[in-house]
Amino acid sequence: MRKLINMFKKDDTALSIGRVCAVGAFSAFIGISVYLAVIGRTWGNYEAFSVGCIGYIIAQLGNKYVEMRGVKIGEKENG
Repeated sequence: MRKLINMFKKDDTALSIGRVCAVGAFSAFIGISVYLAVIGRTWGNYEAFSVGCIGYIIAQLGNKYVEMRGVKIGEKENG
């Protein structure tokens, strides 16, 4: 359980809100998708909901890539 909690930490003392929100968005997407499939109903706002969740998850993955790789801008290196 400690390893799972450590995955959400930005450093030793603080949780990363981006990571927590990305996991929450993914969980909501999966949960609502499965719920709608099981009960056999549709939801008028499902398309906007799913695009929003997936977009947020992709944005967080892109942010993580930038943080991990230290993307170079010009001759300077961020990181």
